[in-house]
Amino acid sequence: TALSLIALTLNAAITRWNLQRGFLDYVVAQELATITAIADELATLHRENGDWQAIENDPRRFRDLLRRSSGPKPHDEPRGRPDDRQGRPPPDDRPGRRPPRDPVGFGRRIALVDLDGNQIAGDPQAVDDALSVPVLVNGAPLAYVRIAPQRELTNRQDQDFFREQERSMVIAAALALLLAALMS
Repeated sequence: TALSLIALTLNAAITRWNLQRGFLDYVVAQELATITAIADELATLHRENGDWQAIENDPRRFRDLLRRSSGPKPHDEPRGRPDDRQGRPPPDDRPGRRPPRDPVGFGRRIALVDLDGNQIAGDPQAVDDALSVPVLVNGAPLAYVRIAPQRELTNRQDQDFFREQERSMVIAAALALLLAALMS
């Protein structure tokens, strides 16, 4: 039974480490998809204005763009959920309404930098050790959207999911240990 306990503890520790690492990789992949969407919006903004002054002179505009790009999309709603809006547009789509607050803290980790790495907008801390996606205008890189890597789970939903997985591992290990004790 002592050997079973050691084996189960080792198995749980390795599984927890692997789950945490794998889940963070998943979160990073989601963030890369989001900053790719942000890069596309920034490319459109640059094509419309011909420069970055719109966000250099108005940091709120950059934050609003981040909020719109990182918030839930209509296709992200769970299937089968009844639409209680009865034909009204979603609250975020109403004219004159501000986008929702930064739901996952992107604003503290994202920057727009030029080709030489000089900050145009966003958080200067996002420049070092960051993942980058080019802002393409007419097929050529004009700037980069950079996001500082997420080293731990900060989103409440991600943390809840991870805790639930940990709880399930502990229950499974306890049941396996109990079964091993009963069989010996």
